[in-house]
Amino acid sequence: MAQEGARGRVQPCLLGQPTHRVLTTGRLKEEMRLINKAMLNTLNLFEPQAQQGRAQHKHGFDRCMETAAMQLRQYALGQSDIPGLLHTGLEEVCGVLRDFSHFSAMAQTACRLQGFAEPVLLPHLLGLAMVRYKIESYWQEEVDQEPNDAGFLSHDEIAAACELKLTSLRNAVSRGELSQSEAGLVPIPQALDWMLTRQRCLFLKLARNLPSRQINGKMASLWLERQPTASEVKTISRLRLKLWRLGEQGTLIAVNTGVRQCILTLPFVPPAIDSHDVLITDRSHDKAADLLRKGLGVPGSAPIWQIRLKGREAFESFVSQWL
Repeated sequence: MAQEGARGRVQPCLLGQPTHRVLTTGRLKEEMRLINKAMLNTLNLFEPQAQQGRAQHKHGFDRCMETAAMQLRQYALGQSDIPGLLHTGLEEVCGVLRDFSHFSAMAQTACRLQGFAEPVLLPHLLGLAMVRYKIESYWQEEVDQEPNDAGFLSHDEIAAACELKLTSLRNAVSRGELSQSEAGLVPIPQALDWMLTRQRCLFLKLARNLPSRQINGKMASLWLERQPTASEVKTISRLRLKLWRLGEQGTLIAVNTGVRQCILTLPFVPPAIDSHDVLITDRSHDKAADLLRKGLGVPGSAPIWQIRLKGREAFESFVSQWL
């Protein structure tokens, strides 16, 4: 995949924009239409006597590529359940990426020969899909890349996955938030931990299936969604909290909805825990305590405690006592 990466690479001109607006189905289909026109014109130029039969065959090929592009879009946007071609595993995903890398290379050549503007959306789509593939395959030892690329993400790739401008990413690197190799690449584990603290990271849902050490409010709620004895009560937007009931006892807890940290709010005194990864604080007499009691729907005499959890393991261990 490394050699083919040049044919599908995130485009600097698109960084910092909402990906779902950049890679709309309408814009992708329009670019595919122009690509297909350029490719057909190029084939007719080299072998004009076969135009009629080629046009019919090319129509079927175009429809196939368009369908695969829409599936690849779902994959690149971090969707976890994808029907059809991309549903069966990373080996199939790798095959799709390879086919589209070849298709993208041919498309760029055809557009240059015909004097058309070179594709931008298709290479960006491929580049973003490759970011997800690299992250997922890293832990499954299925990375098919050259040694200097394996296990790393570039600044462009991280910025694309977090919908950040490249300058914002480089500022984070200069502040020491991200370590990097001499080649300017960031190891995937460190990159992913940092990416999951960005509000617009495309792969927050994906992260629940990866061995990341990171935990935040959004990831905590995604984990609770998968627990059979946890049920969501409601979201309190003004307090940036999501309420959950846990276990047969219906224990009520609130989880923050942010991505920078994981904070639980409890309307009862939690059990004492001796751990550097769990910080327990009594908020019963803070100015915001009554507002929190009202949001949680508990009596004015109820205590309010907050628990700050520093990692996924600490969160799962702490919450499991009520599930």
